[in-house]
Amino acid sequence: MENCNLLWRISFSEAEKQLVHSFNFTQVLCYGLLKLTLKRIVNTNDDVKDLLCSYFLKTALFWVSEEVDIDTFQLPKLFICFYLCLNKLMSWVNNCYCPNYFIPEHNMFLGKINQYNNKSLLSVLNSIKYSGISGLMQNLFHYYKIYFFYFKEYWSIDLY
Repeated sequence: MENCNLLWRISFSEAEKQLVHSFNFTQVLCYGLLKLTLKRIVNTNDDVKDLLCSYFLKTALFWVSEEVDIDTFQLPKLFICFYLCLNKLMSWVNNCYCPNYFIPEHNMFLGKINQYNNKSLLSVLNSIKYSGISGLMQNLFHYYKIYFFYFKEYWSIDLY
């Protein structure tokens, strides 16, 4: 075995599947809202596009789910859950350190988020945080009003 050129990689995909399948409905909705925010708000900003990925969001949800009481993850508290995850993410971005859920010593931001780009990303995340629920909904679904208005000449639908 001295000349063995094998490289081992530890995968937590099965453990992650088990965790995700244990999520309640509100946790699933929270993750969906986080992903939608990434796609429709964060990644539309050229300065920070592709700095975050959905795996970072899922990791934030894992950590928050462990840190708060499960009663926090109730449908009427969906936006509280969202903002808890957003705050967790903002803390990590500020410190340029995103701990892997299974190996916390592993920084998943390495090579992605650093002291040169974290301030721009924090600015975008802060704008999401301080726009509140109505601002978030308006930013996520603004083009639907245009879509309905375009195809329905006489009326439009406000989704926020």
